[in-house]
Amino acid sequence: MSNSTITPNMNLIEPIVGQELGPQYAFDINNSLTLIDQHNHTPGYGVQIPTAGLNINANLNFNDNFITNLAGMVLTAQISVPATNNTLYEFGDDLYYIDGIGNNIRLTQSGSVAGPYGNISGLVAPASATYVPVQQTFIFESNSNIAANLDAGSILLRNLSPNSTYALTLNPPAALAANYSITLPPLPSSQAVATISTSGVITDAIPDSTLALTATTIGVAANSITRT
Repeated sequence: MSNSTITPNMNLIEPIVGQELGPQYAFDINNSLTLIDQHNHTPGYGVQIPTAGLNINANLNFNDNFITNLAGMVLTAQISVPATNNTLYEFGDDLYYIDGIGNNIRLTQSGSVAGPYGNISGLVAPASATYVPVQQTFIFESNSNIAANLDAGSILLRNLSPNSTYALTLNPPAALAANYSITLPPLPSSQAVATISTSGVITDAIPDSTLALTATTIGVAANSITRT
């Protein structure tokens, strides 16, 4: 009959109290303490630590090892761009990657993958500039699905087809003395004459009641001219 037992997780020699006598009792205790000193929770060296026993409260270093057998990954959206290279992160509703030299690369946009071509890189997140080949259109956004303003000089407008040989150039006034805006009106319900106010607002109403628009002709409205 044995005077000791072997524990299931670390193979410790556990003397049976009242049966195992010294000095064997002491030898077994010393051998077991040596095994306990080596335990690291790997198989045969203690019970593995469950998820509930972990409290990750700082950056976790994997010592240049890969994460394997990962079923999925849930990211928390950041409120600012991380300052560390080689970082995959979420900002707003989209996925970004900071490469080894600090380029902030947008990986998704507007619910789809940001393609490898047609994108302007190096923009400050969450801004983006993307070319959509099907629409033959550049899309500038200050955030996801939010348009961005453009600050430029003259703009050249060309026909998409049959060719782009000639251009219509929109120019600002030759000498701008201050900043101002011109606001376009919505489409009128019928043909109208557009006027512009001193604040830059374009409207489709003829300000003078003596004028009338008939077809493509501006004339004097009937019964509008009086003795006064």
